[in-house]
Amino acid sequence: MKHSVDVETKRRAISVDVGGTFTKVALVDTAGKVVRRWQEPSERQIASSDVPQFVVGIVQRVLRDSGLSKEEVVGVCVGIPGVIDRRTQTIISCPNLTNWEGMALGELVEETLGLPTYLEKDANEAALGERWLGAGRGVDDLICFTLGTGIGTGIILNGALYRGSTGGAGEIGHIIVDKDGPACACGNPGCLESYASARAIVGYARDAVQQGRATVLAEMAGGDADAITTETVFTAAKAGDPVAMRIAADAIEYLGVGVASIVNVFNPAMIILGGGMAQAGEQILVPVRQIVRKRARRLLAEHAEIVPAQLGNDAGVIGGAYLVFRGEGVALEE
Repeated sequence: MKHSVDVETKRRAISVDVGGTFTKVALVDTAGKVVRRWQEPSERQIASSDVPQFVVGIVQRVLRDSGLSKEEVVGVCVGIPGVIDRRTQTIISCPNLTNWEGMALGELVEETLGLPTYLEKDANEAALGERWLGAGRGVDDLICFTLGTGIGTGIILNGALYRGSTGGAGEIGHIIVDKDGPACACGNPGCLESYASARAIVGYARDAVQQGRATVLAEMAGGDADAITTETVFTAAKAGDPVAMRIAADAIEYLGVGVASIVNVFNPAMIILGGGMAQAGEQILVPVRQIVRKRARRLLAEHAEIVPAQLGNDAGVIGGAYLVFRGEGVALEE
């Protein structure tokens, strides 16, 4: 999708990271610096016909708020939590934003804005961001987990992003960990996301409160079970609340098994844990490392360093900007 751009004057990209809950937007320069950022709720119930304008409106707001014309921007990248057909710039599957499925979003946004537009899986963006400027610098074989509403992975092998034959590689959240388990948003029973995602953890916590189990979870959420978040659960677990401890331990056990499976398949040098849920830090990292050492093949586990993401919530938007700069032939600053 390379276009003719003035690489001497255009030094910024607009990166839109659409999550299952929030949409993060950033203006990023060629050094990977986030010049300015925005965030707003994702439009989960938006009509399919309104999806392109939702994204276009975000980009137009960035240009307006930044005082930039579109001629001063290299291009746009839109990250989606689902499977992308990069040949047609179409969203094939997006369980957490089902109204976005089937949309040739990249082409529609590009035609409307007149800016080069790239569509990419959000976890791939995060992996690229972490390899460019984060925990994965200099690492040629790494897997970056994005732990949020769902669970995704970006896979880098031999220094290159691996997308698979149709662009769907890395859907770790939809590996089956229990063939008779609860239904996932994708429609299959027993997916990893049904046990270890932020949505699953919050769901189990709210169920516990509604069932009248002895727990401080509702109290910590201001008396409103609907206000419980993963942060609430991990904070309560750290404080010794038995219900929260059980919910967190179960989710981490499933996550660790998922990571061990990935280690066995890809033999990466590094596993990076990112996304909002990873902000629990050592509460997740320590047990996941232990589970991987126990469950993965010994030699493979020994060579897989498991580390936290360094770019936090900016990993995806930075990786999206990287895609734009590389795709348009713009040199990156050291």
